[in-house]
Amino acid sequence: MTDTGYRKIEILLDAPLVPRLVDIARQAGITGYTIFPTLGGAGQGGLWSEDLVAGADTKVLFWTVVSLDKAAALQDAVEPLLTAYGMVWVATAADVLRPGRF
Repeated sequence: MTDTGYRKIEILLDAPLVPRLVDIARQAGITGYTIFPTLGGAGQGGLWSEDLVAGADTKVLFWTVVSLDKAAALQDAVEPLLTAYGMVWVATAADVLRPGRF
């Protein structure tokens, strides 16, 4: 795959942090994204699952495809929060068939 100048970014985070991440994304010039619910998983901290009663362990996946400059701006803004809030960042090269939409 050749580098097309776009990145798919996936950020796993606690649901209460979504408004903060959305604000950060907008400041980075990102206007399109999707937020997916999650059911559970396992990682460095062990197993976790959705807590439908308290919502304390509710995690979501923030997903977007953006240009390299927007990806870099988002990374710079989010990086200090990753460890502090236990967020997970994954960015991969993306082939985009309709680049005018991004």
